[in-house]
Amino acid sequence: MDQTKEWPIKIRRVTVTDKKTGTKYVEERQYQYDPIKKHNRVISSRRVGEKILKDSTEVVRCRPKKKSLSASSELEAVRARSGATDLLSYVGKISGIDAAVRAAYPNGGTGEKLLSVAQYLVASGETVHNIEAWQCEDIDMPNFCKELVLKKVCVVPGNAFLTDENETCHSFRINFSTPTDEQLERGIKILGEYANSL
Repeated sequence: MDQTKEWPIKIRRVTVTDKKTGTKYVEERQYQYDPIKKHNRVISSRRVGEKILKDSTEVVRCRPKKKSLSASSELEAVRARSGATDLLSYVGKISGIDAAVRAAYPNGGTGEKLLSVAQYLVASGETVHNIEAWQCEDIDMPNFCKELVLKKVCVVPGNAFLTDENETCHSFRINFSTPTDEQLERGIKILGEYANSL
């Protein structure tokens, strides 16, 4: 036989069994006859993305391999800054408080101003400054709230929201989410009349 003769490259599909799972993977191999060794030699071999499951004869497509993440991959971390105002805006949005305030003040500017001031006060942990009429420093707040309950107006003393409930507090809280508008108006009127009588 002529050993200088160029033998053709043949392509065959073969199955290779995974010893752990018993799954047979389909590979495409390129062979060429080697006249010196007098047998076919494999030039290349690659999986074609098909497999035959254990105890089956049906050929199915394989899930694509995940790309490995290397240091040179194009993934980048982006840092977004969030401050207290952003967090309070998010809480207001998901809780519905912002929408309720905007609905109560549909003319635009007033509702936005109230939300801005409220966010500032919560973020800074401060109260409204220089408005002494709003500060109830000479009033016994727990007794004030008990008297209002007797008048069918429920307010909560501010010290209930402090870490130390025994700490002196000159504020109270009003719930405006449950009552109707008429109940709120009537309650605020009773509260104002009682506060003015002190």
